[in-house]
Amino acid sequence: MAKKQYQSFALPFASTNSSDSGVPARKSQYPAFIYSSKYSQQSFDSDASSVLPMDARKPLPEVETTDYYKHLPSDWTDEQKTRQLLIWFMEREADIESSPETHVTAEAKRARLVAYRLKQKIIKDMKEGKMDVSCYNRPDNLEEVEEKENPINVANADKLEALSKANQNFSDEMHDWKNTRNQIYQAHAEAVDAIPENTVIRYEDVDVDFMLQHLHEDQQQFYEKYCVTEEMNTMEIPDSINPGITHIRQQLNTVNQFQSHARKALGQQESKLAQKLYEGSQYIPKGRHQNRVPHLEIVLKDVLSEPTREDNSITDN
Repeated sequence: MAKKQYQSFALPFASTNSSDSGVPARKSQYPAFIYSSKYSQQSFDSDASSVLPMDARKPLPEVETTDYYKHLPSDWTDEQKTRQLLIWFMEREADIESSPETHVTAEAKRARLVAYRLKQKIIKDMKEGKMDVSCYNRPDNLEEVEEKENPINVANADKLEALSKANQNFSDEMHDWKNTRNQIYQAHAEAVDAIPENTVIRYEDVDVDFMLQHLHEDQQQFYEKYCVTEEMNTMEIPDSINPGITHIRQQLNTVNQFQSHARKALGQQESKLAQKLYEGSQYIPKGRHQNRVPHLEIVLKDVLSEPTREDNSITDN
């Protein structure tokens, strides 16, 4: 019998999925193997039970993995049932991983091919009983583990409950404050609307005797001591005080016009004075040492004695 030849492959530095090509690896759609029945340790003592007596019919693709145990032969041992379930799970996963993918590199395809052949080799060894499945056994006297809540989580839950109550109290208090504020605004608006428009009270209309009857004794003494004097009794209150805003504006306008005309007249006088000084500087007297002070005084008198048009307009107004 000729010896079977195997082809060797160089394993690339890549994972067995297509993550090298930028395509995310597909996650398995099937849950891990969970077999609820308790196996007996005695079912794994015999090596003869490690080989499957026959090929069981593989479940259809639409069957859930959690229902695989329903398709096992009833006369099989627990070890044989466990082995067959593992084989079906591995075959299902191998079929999923072997589905074609696009946009993958040559190295990724080669890695997937190597991984697929390794999985087929493991499945074959599992069928032939070369792999031990005793590691999937759990003892019959397995004690149930009591689950306890984390004390930190319990304390945090209590704190969250207290915080929620405090937040609710704050929210209720803010709601009450808002209602109170709105009521105050409403009461103020109603009070303002209730005030009569004519609020002028003349001194003649005040009934002093009636007022003094309803004052406290200390208030009456204060009134008689500080509020009643000869000046107050003899003071005459004018009927109306007219500030005369229009008259004040007219006076201010007149003063403003006067200042404007005065500035113009002063500017003209300065210009005339400068012109005469310039003309006088161009005149060369007969004597170099002649005193020019009298000449300057004469010029100033002439300039100041001449009336201007602005002065006439001011005096007319």
